[in-house]
Amino acid sequence: MKTISFGKSALKGKTARAKAIADEIKRRTKTACWQMTIDEARKPGLTDSKLGGLPYWPVARDYPTGAEGQKMFLLVQVNFAQFKAAAPLPDHGLLQIFLSPKSEYYGADLDHPAEQKNFRVVYHEDIDPAVTASQVEALGLPVNTQPDLVEYTPCCKELALSIKPAEMHTTLDDGRFPGLFCEVVKDLFGKTLNPENKDYTDLIDELFDEDEAYHNYFFDAFYHEENQLLGYPSFTQTDPRTDFAKYDTLLLQLVSDDEDNILWGDAGDGNFFINREALLRRDFSDVLYNWDCY
Repeated sequence: MKTISFGKSALKGKTARAKAIADEIKRRTKTACWQMTIDEARKPGLTDSKLGGLPYWPVARDYPTGAEGQKMFLLVQVNFAQFKAAAPLPDHGLLQIFLSPKSEYYGADLDHPAEQKNFRVVYHEDIDPAVTASQVEALGLPVNTQPDLVEYTPCCKELALSIKPAEMHTTLDDGRFPGLFCEVVKDLFGKTLNPENKDYTDLIDELFDEDEAYHNYFFDAFYHEENQLLGYPSFTQTDPRTDFAKYDTLLLQLVSDDEDNILWGDAGDGNFFINREALLRRDFSDVLYNWDCY
């Protein structure tokens, strides 16, 4: 890539420089993901992709329980065959995420975010069509729509999910953004910035003389907060993977919305991360669960 000096007339203006940086970052980070949209008009079935409700569960399989032995409830269920998923996701089977009732922080352990004590990620490679809702109901499972569970779940409804392919680029929230920003500035302009112990606002201030307008420019260029599989995450605080680098892939994200379908604390986001190689092996035993809020 050709290095362009700050003094070159083609990119001598701040706005032109900002656009060049944003465009290059988008080019380098463009990736496929799957957007999950809530469909309130459709009632989901037992094996459909959905938030909450009664989970699919083979009666002969041990059901997930929390640290104190309490049965968990379903947070989200994803049927890969329904939307023709592609690698690194499975192309068939059912992914489920469960949370423990009576657990603080919606089952998350902020000190040990990958310990599945009060949350559980389950993958059913095959779906048994003989399993019925009546059989699952007979197990006496907690369901997120029950009044006594409202305070323990970010979603207290059963809602169908429509899942469709999409594309996106990195977000400002991704902990790798500062390093990438510095790489692009170096490649485009030959200018060296040090990302160590800095967030994107520090780097923008350094490059654009503390002009507040460029905070807004990059925020608008890279803001993305959606319910999704894969892609890049959003946070209201910081990327928890600073100390957990192996969780390099966003498995699933659920974000708070204005309709109160999902609410993580004070309008936060919930994320589940996995190592890409583990995802390709269909090994969901090691998943980092994080949620934060304002």
